[in-house]
Amino acid sequence: MNIPVGNFLEKGIEAKDFSLEKRLSELSGEHFSGYIVLTIEGYSGIEEGVILLRNGEMTGSVFEFVKFGEKVFSEDALRLTANASKAQHGIVDVIELSRQQAELVIAFSDKMAFNRPLQPKDLSRVLPSSYDTELIKKFVGDRLRKEESRFDVLRKLGLKEL
Repeated sequence: MNIPVGNFLEKGIEAKDFSLEKRLSELSGEHFSGYIVLTIEGYSGIEEGVILLRNGEMTGSVFEFVKFGEKVFSEDALRLTANASKAQHGIVDVIELSRQQAELVIAFSDKMAFNRPLQPKDLSRVLPSSYDTELIKKFVGDRLRKEESRFDVLRKLGLKEL
């Protein structure tokens, strides 16, 4: 993702110990500019979500399914990132940017911008109670086929008796 590296306020927090809603509320009160990155081991493999804040308001989001090299932007990315915040395995970083840097991120990646800035309370409408694999299936669908076992390979070759 093309987001500048700023100053790490928090680094390597375990996802299971992190409350996205609470932390967004705190950052909003501080008129924070920067981003939160959640990198998790999810249903589709490694998933990474970013929420960009400018002056304490959420202004954009991007979410990547690393295994497939697929990115989702804006409100859909916010929903996926909120879902990722409920994962048990992963890490969270909070990175501070200047207000100008945060504005440039949106200027150069306008696909990630929300229609209007969002407040932390707006997150509650998309925040699940637990990690939702059905949401992931909706976005990556049939690409999540299970890996073939040895038996499947032998069957395809007509050697299932082995």
